[in-house]
Amino acid sequence: MTRDKLLAELRALEVKLRSPQVQLFFQAKDQETRARFVSLLNVISVTVNRLSNDQLVGIADQLTALDGDLKAGIANVKDAIKDLNDAIAVLNTISSILGIVGRVVGLVI
Repeated sequence: MTRDKLLAELRALEVKLRSPQVQLFFQAKDQETRARFVSLLNVISVTVNRLSNDQLVGIADQLTALDGDLKAGIANVKDAIKDLNDAIAVLNTISSILGIVGRVVGLVI
């Protein structure tokens, strides 16, 4: 399982564990069981946060590596917006910058 898949699965699991149905179920249990549930849920939350932070660090590194391309692409978009004579050129310019960003964050264009 990839780190991204694990993160997605843990996020989905956390949402389910925080659902009213699960919460009500554990509220009816003894103190020791409730405390263990809360403790385990906290571990899941911390794990999700750590994986999310790791993911953000990777994104930041990739954005830094693509800094020149991103700046040039954004400048091209601004230039295209100044001269709104050719809609296709504006759209192509926007698409190109989103393509660069998509290499980092996985956009689907």
